[in-house]
Amino acid sequence: MGVPALVILIALIATLSHPSTPPDHSTYLDVQKYGIAGLLANSAHAAGRAFDWLGGIAEWLGKALAIAFAAILLWAAVLYFAGRGMARRSGAARVVGLLMSLSWLLLSLALLPLLPRGMIALPILGTALSAYVIWVLGWRYA
Repeated sequence: MGVPALVILIALIATLSHPSTPPDHSTYLDVQKYGIAGLLANSAHAAGRAFDWLGGIAEWLGKALAIAFAAILLWAAVLYFAGRGMARRSGAARVVGLLMSLSWLLLSLALLPLLPRGMIALPILGTALSAYVIWVLGWRYA
């Protein structure tokens, strides 16, 4: 889970770090003066603005994916080191895992009122996962 997330995260950061060209804010040509050439230039200008808009959406999506893959990478590292720690020192690892899950639970609960309604599933998922981990580490194996 961590290695693919790291590879995709590096690729997304490399892609997003390239500078983009500034948008073209030139005005439309007068069709009465330039005729068919002006009409074609105006059509190309409108199509370029539409692709700029789509490019902005793709850039926003790329940044959101980079953040998501960074979170997945962090979660995978936490799971890996918590699993290794449980094999060696289960008591201390259980306490550290409980504290980390409790902090994730509090963060998820703090995000609930701050996010718009369309993004409410993310903190609910974080809350559910944290509650499950707390249940497993705290009460199931106690």
